[in-house]
Amino acid sequence: MTNLSPSKPGLSFDTETFLSGNTYPVTIHNTLLSTGWVGGQGVMWTQGPVPTVTCSDGRPAGFLLYGSAEPPHFSSDHISKQRYGISFICFDNWVVAVRAFERYTWLSRQSGPLVHQTYNPSQRLRFSLRGLWTAEDEWSLTSDFRGLNSVVGTVVADLGTHLVVQANI
Repeated sequence: MTNLSPSKPGLSFDTETFLSGNTYPVTIHNTLLSTGWVGGQGVMWTQGPVPTVTCSDGRPAGFLLYGSAEPPHFSSDHISKQRYGISFICFDNWVVAVRAFERYTWLSRQSGPLVHQTYNPSQRLRFSLRGLWTAEDEWSLTSDFRGLNSVVGTVVADLGTHLVVQANI
């Protein structure tokens, strides 16, 4: 069995892929391009002349494979995302370790004190209002008119620095 401890050198990137699904090249919306993003960030489709994504507000289209400030993964993706605003959206079935997950509950982020969110194997995951993986249905917690936000995966393991998820978007 693979050692998935946080101290393992292979977990130095925002995302670590164990099983890959499908990817599609997309343009990053100016708003997300100006703020940057972490690898594993949940994204949704937005208006654009070509397929364009921005930070998810809970609506899932997929997640971005690499962060905007990550060093190259032995590819030209680092240069493309910086210069041209192009990256890869991941969808379908993936098993990936991500840093892009909510560490604290939604309510505690609103009013404090901060309460750690717990993640257990097989627990359902959604994208938060900030586009991060979360076990909470933040649409329901905020009485959002859209109802329940979609399940996008399940927890495989919580490693502290990374959350290993089985994505199904």
